[in-house]
Amino acid sequence: MTDFGLTNMNNLPTSIALEVSSVDEATRWFQARFPTSSIANHGELAVVQLGDTRIVLLHGPRGRTRQILVEVNPEDCLLESADDVEIEGPAKPRLGSRWATLSMPDRMTRLVLVTPVPPLSAAQLELVRRVLKPLKKKVAAWNTIVQADSKVLRDELDDQIASARETLAKATGRDKEKQGKRLSTLEKKRTKPPFDLKSVWNKELDRLLEEEGPHRIKWILAGINPGGKEARDGRYLHPEGPSGAPMRALLRHDVPSWDFALVLNQTSLSSSNVDELKSLSPTQKTIFEESLLAMAKAISQLAKITRAHVWVLGNKELFDKKSSAKPFHPFFAQLARFYSKNPELRDRLYLSKHPSRGSLFTELPMTDELLAQGLEAALRPRS
Repeated sequence: MTDFGLTNMNNLPTSIALEVSSVDEATRWFQARFPTSSIANHGELAVVQLGDTRIVLLHGPRGRTRQILVEVNPEDCLLESADDVEIEGPAKPRLGSRWATLSMPDRMTRLVLVTPVPPLSAAQLELVRRVLKPLKKKVAAWNTIVQADSKVLRDELDDQIASARETLAKATGRDKEKQGKRLSTLEKKRTKPPFDLKSVWNKELDRLLEEEGPHRIKWILAGINPGGKEARDGRYLHPEGPSGAPMRALLRHDVPSWDFALVLNQTSLSSSNVDELKSLSPTQKTIFEESLLAMAKAISQLAKITRAHVWVLGNKELFDKKSSAKPFHPFFAQLARFYSKNPELRDRLYLSKHPSRGSLFTELPMTDELLAQGLEAALRPRS
């Protein structure tokens, strides 16, 4: 097969391979709507250049309804009006905002034109690293402290378990059943906070610390805390987790890849469920509160550096409360103080329910509406 200059195409962040039922028909469709763009039909494939984005049209089977995001500035690409073209007004200066939507001939594919998310400059990347490097060290230091504290508590619990086993061995009748339940309860506690607690770093952020890029960030996501899979693999919003899986599916409607998201949490302390964090020891509670403030501060600093959208998942009712006995309130109080001092960034802050157990989807429109509106618009409070 002739190369057509497509060597290592998949390694180019500005290249999109698009399967179509007819390459010729798709080529004519692009030529009619983008008359000034470079379009070359090579028979078995065609190459369309929209601004800095290259779309390679390949013959393939029609699939299910899909949305293809194409980063292109409106000034770099003349778009002719047509019945299947929806112009969404002048492109907003905000990162990754959609400015036009086109329905392709197969009626199964929506081509969404969005303003590009510019890569972080060298100066921005340095500032991002100045935030993340000390935060990573803090997360590691917190882990050392809470793990040591957990071990002390676990050793004490193991003494109770040993004693309960001895008591069970001597028990008879109804007392044996009672002592068996007591032993089972003690053994289950061993793998939960405060007896087993970790402070977890998101290893996916190491790319910002170790690689020169280019790095492009549209979203800063803040979950609640790492769950079991996150703690095991060191990945916040784990792709196989009950929260990470739906979030990654949602973001596919808005950005080309997960790397456009910088993911943190409200705390780095892990648990199977949030309620387990209510039983922390005094030492662990101190670390928990420290982590809430540190995470909120880091998110605020990163928002200012990158100008990205910030999406906080869970506990949203705490943001406007001046005081609260709820454990996560310090995080939101810190965040609220930042946005009160930086009101120009407030329209890039989104608060929602947590995505686990499907609760987030009671706030967002169904998929078809989401595809039509875009994620930013969908997250805005409904009137």
